[in-house]
Amino acid sequence: MERLGRHVVSRYSSKIVDVRNQLTDRKYIALLAAVAGIILVLGTWARPRPRQDDAPPMPSPVESMRLQRMTQLRNIQGMTNLFLDAATHASRHLVWLPDSRSTALIWDINGTVLAATSKLNLPEITLVNTAEQLQTEARRGAISPTSPLGSLRVGTDDTFQPVQQVSLDVLSMGDWLVAVAKQENGSHTFAPGVYGGSSPVLCGESNFQEIAYTVNFSELMLGGGLFDLNGFLVGVIVRCNDRLIAIAASDVPAELKKIESLESQLLARYGFRVDVSVTSEDTKNSWQGVRVTEVWVGEAADLAGIRPGDHITELNETEVEMVDDLFPLVLPTTQENIELRGRRRGKKVNFVLSSGNDTTIAAPAKQMVSGIGFDTPRKGVPIDFVIPNSPAARAGLQSNDVVLWIDDRSPVSTRNLLRLLNSSSKTARQVVAERNGRMRMYELQ
Repeated sequence: MERLGRHVVSRYSSKIVDVRNQLTDRKYIALLAAVAGIILVLGTWARPRPRQDDAPPMPSPVESMRLQRMTQLRNIQGMTNLFLDAATHASRHLVWLPDSRSTALIWDINGTVLAATSKLNLPEITLVNTAEQLQTEARRGAISPTSPLGSLRVGTDDTFQPVQQVSLDVLSMGDWLVAVAKQENGSHTFAPGVYGGSSPVLCGESNFQEIAYTVNFSELMLGGGLFDLNGFLVGVIVRCNDRLIAIAASDVPAELKKIESLESQLLARYGFRVDVSVTSEDTKNSWQGVRVTEVWVGEAADLAGIRPGDHITELNETEVEMVDDLFPLVLPTTQENIELRGRRRGKKVNFVLSSGNDTTIAAPAKQMVSGIGFDTPRKGVPIDFVIPNSPAARAGLQSNDVVLWIDDRSPVSTRNLLRLLNSSSKTARQVVAERNGRMRMYELQ
């Protein structure tokens, strides 16, 4: 029993010593923490305060202006380099046309070069200066007197880099664009500006979207392109109604298809239009042929005696029943003259049409006297005015139109014109009139 008591006392005595040691350690740690806190507070309080005169000096007004100008110059230089890089990249898609002294765009990988010409001043074979200042020959492709665009055909060339188009839909108001054009010496010129939206415009007989641009285009820009800063073609710079404008590049494919049509090529080469709605199914009698709807004054068709309302029935002794039968007229040929046969008001007529080799739409014939040129007067009677809702107005006649024929008879005076109109026993009368150098036929009911 006594041994058991000593064991219990010994065991609990050791635990009491451990507790006392732990209490001593905690007090020591607390004491150290208190001393460290006092040192930190004293150090912070004793640290010297910065003096007011130690602050950096404020720059003077002159120095502030100098620093501001340096920042602006760096920004301007950065933008200039950005525009220059974009223009240099875009210039790889441009060529120079020495004959028309204008820029053209490499349009596709098939060798199509897009030219902005409304004067039809491109010869059948023309030279093209490439981006590498190499010269190559190009054949005139599709061209139209009613469109501000035309095309050339060159052989495929690895150095030709076609443009890549982008729609106006991806642009936002205020986006930067760069107008780029080629120069005669092989370099390029450019004019940066801001996109301001688009609006419809009529150029000749074609509708386009005109791009609003903050910079006016100079003559040096004709035929060039309007590019975004990534090098994509946004617009083409053309002449429209005596103005230089940029039309949407997305409108060009449809316009090229239009001017490459047979109707447009007949107008460009010979100066006449036909009714393209006539097909072989519409032709009931072979003698009806293809009806002429318009003839331009002074052109090959006019000089051959073709009139609006005539029906072309034969081409070089080959029967013509539909418009496609006239396709040989626009093919290359060695013939100087082409024989056409037709019908005019049921009567047979023959025409000798100049082949139009190496020719373009010419100006109306002029007379020269002592070195002075003036328009050759034509027969016909001008219309002073047209009463609204009258048969003439409903037929489409306008004031200043010149009446050339009424039912195949040519009036020589106003009185004679009235007599011809009143003497006709037919319900419908065919009137051929000229307006702005174009002859058309009108049906008076």
